[in-house]
Amino acid sequence: MKKVISAECFNCQKCIAVCPKEGALTNSFAGGKIPLVLFVAMAGMVFILLPFLITLFL
Repeated sequence: MKKVISAECFNCQKCIAVCPKEGALTNSFAGGKIPLVLFVAMAGMVFILLPFLITLFL
């Protein structure tokens, strides 16, 4: 995890993971994107793992 200055945080798709929180919060676009990215990632994991779980239990 490298630290980045908030000026670099405007390229959010590349640096959401490494952004310090205050840098991400100053950019309103990033503030709305982070929960959405987490939700999409969790939903994706569920859909990927669901077939494996179904085959395991059947």
